[in-house]
Amino acid sequence: DSLEFHSPRIRLRYEALNRPAQVRQLTLADGQQQVLKQTPVLGPFDPDAYVSQRLWATAGDGTQAAIAEVPFVDVLNTMLDPDLPLTVTEYDEWGNPQEPEVHARIKAYAPYENVKAQAYPALLVVAGYNDSRVQ
Repeated sequence: DSLEFHSPRIRLRYEALNRPAQVRQLTLADGQQQVLKQTPVLGPFDPDAYVSQRLWATAGDGTQAAIAEVPFVDVLNTMLDPDLPLTVTEYDEWGNPQEPEVHARIKAYAPYENVKAQAYPALLVVAGYNDSRVQ
């Protein structure tokens, strides 16, 4: 940490979904960055094996808006519970899984029903018990 006002370098904290937290030193004149400290990661870890991206929807006038997705992963169980506020009103979109052919169709693509005992790529899964945005 420099106490000099006109220091040629600054320190910054860098974090990304595919990199552990780092303290970096940035040289202002040329933009070069040097990692000074990094949070250790246990086990084999290759940050280049992970992808993190920001998605934008671009309007006709060039305005960009972030795309924030909340996946509907428990489709079958959710649609089978008519006491949930949106279930019955969404039968037009998803179908009523009480009907055998609709149940089979939803089960064929629903993520929870298609998890198998097999090798999967490394994943970062962030979840909460109750998400009021999708109630």
